[in-house]
Parts: sequence; C-alpha cells; structure tokens
Amino acid sequence: MKKFTTYIIFLIFFVQTASITAQRGYEIIPEEGNFWYEKCCSSGSITATIKPILQEGVYSILVSFSQKYYHSDVTQGGMFTMPSYNYYFSDDYIKVVCTRKNGTKRTYSHSFDEIEESSLVPLALNKYHTIVINSETGFSPKAGDIYSIYINGERVISYKELEKNSPDIIKNAAEKNTALADMYRRQNSALLLGITNSINSQSGSYNNQSSSNSSSGSSSTCSFCHGTGVSPIKKSVTSYGNSSSVYCAECGSYSSPHYHESCPSCGGRGYR
Repeated sequence: MKKFTTYIIFLIFFVQTASITAQRGYEIIPEEGNFWYEKCCSSGSITATIKPILQEGVYSILVSFSQKYYHSDVTQGGMFTMPSYNYYFSDDYIKVVCTRKNGTKRTYSHSFDEIEESSLVPLALNKYHTIVINSETGFSPKAGDIYSIYINGERVISYKELEKNSPDIIKNAAEKNTALADMYRRQNSALLLGITNSINSQSGSYNNQSSSNSSSGSSSTCSFCHGTGVSPIKKSVTSYGNSSSVYCAECGSYSSPHYHESCPSCGGRGYR
C-alpha cells in the first residue's frame, strides 16, 4: 500500500502540461502549474520549456529540458533482496540557437548520456538540464531576439522576445517566475524528503522481515553491498538546473547529484 501511495504522489508530481500561457491585459497569466510567458513542447522523451526569469537579479531567458526514460524492466528479488526496477535513458542532443535582428547568432548545446538506473520502487526521476541566457553567458536578451530550440536536430520551439514597448510585461513575468521557481523548489524538496523517508521505512520493514526469516548461525559478507553496508544503487535527486558532475565517496565516481541508501539486503550491517 505504501508503494502504491508513493507511486501516486510521484505520478502527480511529474505530470507536465504542454499549454502556452495566455495574456490578459497588461499581465501575463499562466495556466495552473506553469510560469508567466512560457512556452512548452514535448518531443519523444524530451520536454523543453523556455521563459523569462531573474538570475541573481539579472534578467535572463531560462531554457529547461526534462528527459524521461524510454524503457523499463524489473529484476526479481530473492529471499534476502528486494526487486529492482531498471530504467533506461537515451542519448539525446539538444541545442538553443539565439538570433538577433542583425543576424548575429549564438548556440548553446548539451548532450544527455545513455544510461541505466535502478530503483527499489517503480518510480524514476527525470533527467534535467537548464541553459541560462544572459550577459554572463554571452548573449544578453534584447527586444526582438528569436530563440530556436532543437531536440535531436528537430526544431520544436521558436520563441521571440517581446518588443521594447512591453518592458513592464517582461519585468513582471521575470519577477513572478523567479518567485514561483523558488516556491516550487521548496515544495519539491519537502516532497522528496517525505518520499525518501517512506522508501527507507519500507526497506527497514523488509529487512526486519528478512532477518526474522533467516536462519541463525555464522555470518557472511553481503554479496549485494560487498560489506560496505551501503546500497550500490544511485538514487537521483532533483538538481534544479545544476547539471555538473560531483564526486561521490560512496561509489567513488563522478556523476550527476545522487545519494545511496543503506543496503536493503543486509540492513546496512555489511554481512548476513
């Protein structure tokens, strides 16, 4: 029942709409769950959005990409191990081409790696990458600029900056988007913490049951964690635009931000 509840929470959390915001009077009003003056489009497993925002007080254009897994399967668990849910992400190429009225162009690009990830619950976090366009990244947004977004060579969004007669609308949209992003970030952090605690609770209950069913006698090194007491499975966390690799002391590798739970096979003891 807990797994089902967790699944429903994640399902609601990651459902994304593809509507384009509407303008009413001098204020741009977003649809529920979206941002002001935002465009959104999906292409295969990639969803791209573009909107104005304030980055450290500087007016910027924020382009966000969300990659969903394209395939999944289940590895059945044994007497002392839980089932493992495997998710496969493809290698996708994305880019943003910024074009000025005078023909000047600048291109920003990123490649998603083809990877496989495992989870103890039937859920998978999307992969994210963001591109911030402003003076610090070499292309300060100006009226009339056109931003073309490509996914695997196909143009999916063409976004044009408002003209100079609409500065208040642009400023208003950027300020409100920044406030919304901060609110969503705090909500997502609280949700992730609650789900993590729920998963740990489920793992603990499973470990206790496995321990009570196992026979007493000599112990042996856990074959799943190899005695470390830490699960080798990487658990992704929401990066909120931070796509840089970090070093993990648990698995001794550089990769996107993640964490490791206690070994579900031995309950963190390192032996069975």
